[in-house]
Amino acid sequence: ADVSCVDTSGKFMIPDVGNKNCAYVRNQDPDLCEGSGKVRTKCPATCGKCQDAHEDDHDQDEHEDHDNDDHGHDHTDEHLKMACDTSDELFIEHIDEIESFCAGIIGNYSKVCPYKCLQPMQVMKLYYEQTCPGMYTHTSVSYVESAGVCDLDDPHHPPADGQQGVADVSCVD
Repeated sequence: ADVSCVDTSGKFMIPDVGNKNCAYVRNQDPDLCEGSGKVRTKCPATCGKCQDAHEDDHDQDEHEDHDNDDHGHDHTDEHLKMACDTSDELFIEHIDEIESFCAGIIGNYSKVCPYKCLQPMQVMKLYYEQTCPGMYTHTSVSYVESAGVCDLDDPHHPPADGQQGVADVSCVD
């Protein structure tokens, strides 16, 4: 990703609005992108000020039509859009998705990682590793990670049978 195209994490002063972060602009008041040069500078990804430069050439080879799959919105750079703040709406949305779609893993009655569980887990993994290193990992995220059911490094495939923790050992001898 283009390094210059990352929203500032944390809050900054917006004239007449107060101390807000880019998530506030994105979710509550997108018009601030138009009205304030400072907001455009601090939140280039939110304000869409950086798509044009690299969209044409790098999208095709990196994603292989993955964007056209039918899972709602494209999650490839969502971790960059979240503020390092547990009250950020996108953060809460991902935790909700994990708690809904990974319920079987969290409840310890499933060894299968559905795509709808894997996807927000991958976003949160990048979020904790790249966007907010050192931030306390949410309990649900830690639990799903430690269960080892989801292969967070492979964006397109659930783990092979042997890695799911239900390996068939009946034919070992």
